[in-house]
Amino acid sequence: MVTITQPQLINNIAFNHQLTATKVFGLPAAQICRQNLARWLYASTSKYFNAIALANDLHFFVEGTNRETNEQQKYIEFRLDGPSITELSKNYYRLDVEINILWSFNQDDEDFHEPERLKGILMDAMQNICIYKFGDGPNDDDSLVNTLQLKQDQRIVTRVSNFGQVRKDARLMQGTVEGSFNMYHSC
Repeated sequence: MVTITQPQLINNIAFNHQLTATKVFGLPAAQICRQNLARWLYASTSKYFNAIALANDLHFFVEGTNRETNEQQKYIEFRLDGPSITELSKNYYRLDVEINILWSFNQDDEDFHEPERLKGILMDAMQNICIYKFGDGPNDDDSLVNTLQLKQDQRIVTRVSNFGQVRKDARLMQGTVEGSFNMYHSC
């Protein structure tokens, strides 16, 4: 870890179609780490589940984004809760997150097993996830930060919920697959 002893100011001004100005103040490495961990967790986990969706011909959405689902027969929606951060000792943290994937399937009369296939894909995807410094900021270099580990609870590792057909007037079936994860990290 690099510690910057004197504050430095870097000005980067680029002129294209619009003006962008970035000012980055030199910060200790631990502070840079703490300020970016939540974003790196979100970027890495959403990218991971997007790759799962692409590999299985599923449409992928991140909760809170505009989603056009009218023409999609099946899709998944990603949600991350957390991180909840506990400092275990000086600059050593445990981060806890919940990953929730909503699956949706517009029923047809041909394949009643498709919801079970979707659940199987998502249950298999709930495993340890590498966290990288993804982004386009000055501290984002795509390097490995650490690994988010699926919590190994003896009763439940991955939770599966079936909501069934959510409305009488729509043949939409939904459910969720959820996992609890943690990561220990020194900043």
